[in-house]
Amino acid sequence: MDGFLNCVETFYHGDFEKQDKVVNNEINIYKNKGGHFGRALAMKGCEQNDDKFDPANWWTTYGHHVPNLQKLAIRILCLTSSSSGCERNWSTFEG
Repeated sequence: MDGFLNCVETFYHGDFEKQDKVVNNEINIYKNKGGHFGRALAMKGCEQNDDKFDPANWWTTYGHHVPNLQKLAIRILCLTSSSSGCERNWSTFEG
């Protein structure tokens, strides 16, 4: 839970109102499958766990009633990963 709280505080830095909404309201709606999260289509969409599943699109479709959490989730899901930093470190040892 610490990681989630740190992420919310960083993402909504200085905006205590939005931090409060995400941590004390919106995350509970998501956890309890409230709103659109409890719909059969939303739950069916989460079951698909293959290369065709797009979690950012899922959040765009079903997360409208938790707009602050939706924005945070989509931002995190759209981050790209890179190994270039590791490759630079290894190239030092390879000569």
